[in-house]
Amino acid sequence: MMLLTTGASLMHTAERLEAFFNDVLLAQLTQKDKHTLYPLNSWFLKGLNYSKSGSMVLAKYYFEQGERYEQTLPKGTLLWRAVQNEYLPKKAYYLYKTGERDFAEKMLHDVMLNMQTMEQQGFEYLVFSRIQQYHNLVRMYFAYGQTDEAIRLSAEVVAFLLKGHSEKLIDLNVPLVQHPEKYELFKYLFICQILFETLNVMIAFLKEPQLTIKVNELLQVILPAAEQYQPFSDDADLTKQTILLFESFYAGNYKLFCEKADLFAVNNPVQYIQAKHCLELYTELCRKTYM
Repeated sequence: MMLLTTGASLMHTAERLEAFFNDVLLAQLTQKDKHTLYPLNSWFLKGLNYSKSGSMVLAKYYFEQGERYEQTLPKGTLLWRAVQNEYLPKKAYYLYKTGERDFAEKMLHDVMLNMQTMEQQGFEYLVFSRIQQYHNLVRMYFAYGQTDEAIRLSAEVVAFLLKGHSEKLIDLNVPLVQHPEKYELFKYLFICQILFETLNVMIAFLKEPQLTIKVNELLQVILPAAEQYQPFSDDADLTKQTILLFESFYAGNYKLFCEKADLFAVNNPVQYIQAKHCLELYTELCRKTYM
């Protein structure tokens, strides 16, 4: 049964997973700590949302409101670490928007270190929050024109999600034993989010022949990992088959790629919308450029 075929349903599933694991964390906090965490999270979320809308004066105001209280928390406590997980990525986005790139990147690395510490204290699921920060780094690298770095990192993260382990991003090789079914769903969500977003960003900003060269650099890492992927649902199997369609593209057989992609679209009219859009973009590219 297809459950995650639209962007909205994918986001809804991600929100439910986030809420579940947020409850796991909150269960370890006292009522007093929760009453501290909630308003801080609210200020930082407002800072993030105003940053996204371009209202930087308001964003700065809400971050400063939260920071006044955040700085009074005893460092190293569970409450302090939970606050850092909320604060640092959101402030990093604000700094990215204000052009303070180095500070933004440092904050993303800082929050990943904080999450690693918490993983070792029993919150193993935070490895997926670190994957989200890796994705944020990919986005930042693309935005600043660091295309090679963005492609390499995206490829390694997606390969990890497909295989369940990484030879290069060894910090992600965390034993995941507490909620295996939810972890598989998390992996699928991030495969869809990161891989197809990366492919779509590449075709939007790179021109031939550089585009095909760079896409093949990505596929060189992704395709062998996709062969190893063990789908846990119909959705996941469909995504695997979508990725493997690119084997013909990688081999330079663009006519066969288009034929397979067209047949795939007919046989699978319902599929994850970003994956469908990705296939449409690349078949159009092949027909215009190589056929």
